[in-house]
Amino acid sequence: MSRDLRQPDDSSDLGRVASPGLSDIIRRLDQLWDEHPLTPSSLYDLEGQEIGGCRLLGVVGQGAFGIVYHARDEQGGRDVAIKVPRPEVVLHAQRMQRFRNEAIAAATLDHPAIVPVYATEFEGPAPHIMSEYIDGPDLGEWLARAARPVDFEPAVRFILKLVDAVQHAHGRGVTHRDLKPGNVLLQPTASRPLSLDDYSPRLTDFGLAGFDAVETRCTSSSMMIGTPLYMPPEQAAGGVADWPAADIYSLGVLLFELITKQTPYQGLTYPQLLQQMQVERAPDFAAARSDVPRGLQAIVTKCLRHDASDRYESAGELAADLARFLNGERPHAPPVRVTDPLVRWMRRPERLRQAALWTTCYQAGTIFWMCLVIAIAAICEVFPAGTAAKSVVALGVVCGLVHCPKALLGWAMLSGVRWAYPVSLLSSAVLLGVFIYSTLAESIAFEWNYPTRFSKVSNFSILILGSTIECGLHLLAWPAWTRRIRAGKSLS
Repeated sequence: MSRDLRQPDDSSDLGRVASPGLSDIIRRLDQLWDEHPLTPSSLYDLEGQEIGGCRLLGVVGQGAFGIVYHARDEQGGRDVAIKVPRPEVVLHAQRMQRFRNEAIAAATLDHPAIVPVYATEFEGPAPHIMSEYIDGPDLGEWLARAARPVDFEPAVRFILKLVDAVQHAHGRGVTHRDLKPGNVLLQPTASRPLSLDDYSPRLTDFGLAGFDAVETRCTSSSMMIGTPLYMPPEQAAGGVADWPAADIYSLGVLLFELITKQTPYQGLTYPQLLQQMQVERAPDFAAARSDVPRGLQAIVTKCLRHDASDRYESAGELAADLARFLNGERPHAPPVRVTDPLVRWMRRPERLRQAALWTTCYQAGTIFWMCLVIAIAAICEVFPAGTAAKSVVALGVVCGLVHCPKALLGWAMLSGVRWAYPVSLLSSAVLLGVFIYSTLAESIAFEWNYPTRFSKVSNFSILILGSTIECGLHLLAWPAWTRRIRAGKSLS
């Protein structure tokens, strides 16, 4: 007779062992933790092990995707840097593709200001990237230790080397996408480096690089590319970025930070930072460092333009302006003017929305007001004999031919119709002229509605005031409209 498998076998050892309670399990786990503690560093500690024929000597840096070790290549007789992916990166296809991108990008580049890659391994048990070892700090560490901002000419000479490296990369279809102080290593050029001139910049970490010819297909909508303090507004807002222009923006932030020891935007949280970026204010040189030469201000300001199309068209163009500054020549970048804040204010999309909203509400309010006046006059029987019907017909003509189309134009502007703005601007100017002429003329524009000239002038003055405001808002919105047309965007 077969035994019921659902019943415990008293003859077995398992049947005689009591099941541990939850408190026993927790107590045992605590005991194991005390005996074998695990720390984040111990999880990634590979010091002393050998990878790719190199013995790892110690950790020199860590990032979101990998850990960099100082290693010794005994066969080659040189010190190298070994970058290994974090365990969670190996298990994530998109992040592992980022890790591969760094080697792919660096393999296509050959420039003295870019850290070269010697060897790679992605398929074996220990994926890694072997590159040149830079025996120096990164730019962020150096700036943190610096007692004061860098002088203007040394800062420009330093950035010019980075710009040349970025131009080299762009010429081969590679954009870095994450230019920041932590990705700029400093190679000492003197036995005892004292200033930034005693270091040579070496650009590294192309893990977020993009390619023109090679489609990596590893950017998801939920993954932000770059570092917020050094990314342009369109990238920080999650929009489509012009990556060469984004690199130029980041170079401008680096130059601004070198000469002021602070970044252009100082938001403590990401929403605050994004809000500051959307305001589109110019770099505040007066608050950061008042003695910045106007030519250098113009260069940095052009790099940091809110609209990507207003920045330098290429890294080569930026390099040429930096060289002009070093040679004492006037840069091609437009100088910073006192009126620049007003121009930037006028170019903001809010100006278009304000003009559209005022036009829609003002014209709709005018229609309501005219209908109300006619209705009250009819109820109170104040129309002169035989003019009531004429007034109603005139009201229909004016509303149908003037105010209703104007209200629809305002609505079209709010909806993002491109041609609505110039048509609305022209019609607003014409209508303002008609109102002024009608007020001054002796006999025109429905004289039977106004028992006295004062009543006519007072009513038309309201229309003139509203139309003047409408024209003014339209004129202020002209820079915003031209900017939208150049960018190929709608109002919404």
